[in-house]
Amino acid sequence: MTQIASFANLSKLVFNDSKVAKSLKLNRTKATAIVVNVIGATQHDFLVDLMKSHRFSLIIDESTDISTIKSLVMVVRTYLYKNEELIVHDFNYHVIELVEADATTIYNAIVLKFQEDNIPYKNNMIGFGSDGANVMLGGVHSVSALFSKEIQNLFVMKCICHSMALCASYACKTLPYEVEWLCREIFNHFSNSPQRTLKFAELQSLMDLKPLKMLHPAATRWLSLEEVVKRVNERLEALKLYFNYHDLKLDAKQLEKVVKINAALNNPITTLTLAFLEYMLPKLNRLNLLFQSEDSKIYVLHDEELTLLADITKNFIKPEKFQSGNGFSIPLVPTSYCSLNQLYLGIKVEEVMDQLRSKNKLTKETEEKFRMVVLNYYVAVTQQIRSRINLDNAVLKNLSIINPQHIKSNDYISIYPLLKNFPNIASENLQEIDNEYRELTSMVQLPQDCGLSFWNKILKTKRGNDQYAFPFLRKVIPELMCLPHSSAAAERVFSSYNLNKTKTRNRLCTSTMIGILSSKDFIKLNKTDDGYDFEKAKHKFTNDMYKIAH
Repeated sequence: MTQIASFANLSKLVFNDSKVAKSLKLNRTKATAIVVNVIGATQHDFLVDLMKSHRFSLIIDESTDISTIKSLVMVVRTYLYKNEELIVHDFNYHVIELVEADATTIYNAIVLKFQEDNIPYKNNMIGFGSDGANVMLGGVHSVSALFSKEIQNLFVMKCICHSMALCASYACKTLPYEVEWLCREIFNHFSNSPQRTLKFAELQSLMDLKPLKMLHPAATRWLSLEEVVKRVNERLEALKLYFNYHDLKLDAKQLEKVVKINAALNNPITTLTLAFLEYMLPKLNRLNLLFQSEDSKIYVLHDEELTLLADITKNFIKPEKFQSGNGFSIPLVPTSYCSLNQLYLGIKVEEVMDQLRSKNKLTKETEEKFRMVVLNYYVAVTQQIRSRINLDNAVLKNLSIINPQHIKSNDYISIYPLLKNFPNIASENLQEIDNEYRELTSMVQLPQDCGLSFWNKILKTKRGNDQYAFPFLRKVIPELMCLPHSSAAAERVFSSYNLNKTKTRNRLCTSTMIGILSSKDFIKLNKTDDGYDFEKAKHKFTNDMYKIAH
């Protein structure tokens, strides 16, 4: 709250001729009260009313903050219409302090909060999303299993981003250990030595290169290493030159490590693997980034997963086998694989191979060994994707029915195969809903937009009598858009949480943090051309706002 208090003092200096500014008092107590009990409380009341009248999905995640307080973040994905515009938004609903993080404790804490706010969650909660932890999504006793017992046809989604990270992590075990080790040790060599960093920058300048620093590989392994690998490849020749000349000031242990780094940099298999990863990692990261989006993407999930799997499998499966089935059904047996010489490796790998051959540094045995590494990687990542992502899920398949691309292509004749999976959304008026969907797919001119922009134009369409052309879809589509595809929304809350609760502000209590998070939602949703509309919060700006402020 220090920033708000500083703003009050700044206003007195800037507007020194204003009586209002001179009398402005906004220190810690008042600032906290306004954020928690005025703006934050107004937003919470607004969200509770939405949850009582609208379907919603719950997205949760658990973490421990800088004060070693174990917290559960509850994010609610729901929708509203603002000036006829459909908005699907992830709202910060609540943060619960936990003593234990077992399934029963988490479930009871969530239900208790719903009951306190009189939320009819058994009727209105249609989706549940979390990471793949057993306590959250285990089949026998987990938070999702406990909710599924109470809520029939609950849509449960394991975070696709976590799944893809695990796929990449396990597949990378087939790669030479030296590759990951090299990326980390190059960074470590420069990170604690300004002198080494300066020498490397000078070397890059002498080579007519823009001086770039080496990047830090995160602990989440290969999906986070895309930029690290790219940077190493960009400065590979400079790194070889640098580590080829040993610093005489290094002690024996440091010198031994430098020699090992130099050997790895000049190892053809390491060089080729780095080039291969620069081709492969963006493919996996692209799907990750797509579903970290705040926009609703659930209807493209199945198509994107199949596209990724097909894109990978065609790199190592015989063409005749690939044509007889998709990447999901082809048996992963040696008879399905193409020869090592037919593997697709990526353009950069081919370029590196040509360079190595021109210098007589790539033997036939080395090339064959590298190609076997690539084949093992392809097989491993395909197996991981198949095992961790249920591509045979009927609900995910049928969600493609509301994908604007399929509607434009007239790929489906009915929305019923999707709606029958969600009787809690559309138990009545099924024929009317289907009539509207069929009329939509028969339209000669459809919006060229994608995603929510497409649906906004459709749902705002009116007939000559000024009535909405698709009144039933206007209710059903937003509810389907609220289904979760990842737990990224909850992780974004923790990121915001940690940006506010820092080492210097570690006394911020949970209630204050809830107020800050809710206030951020309020500001997002009440932005106007002239600034922000705080009219909705004015009624709470009374002396009572101090009573429960912390």
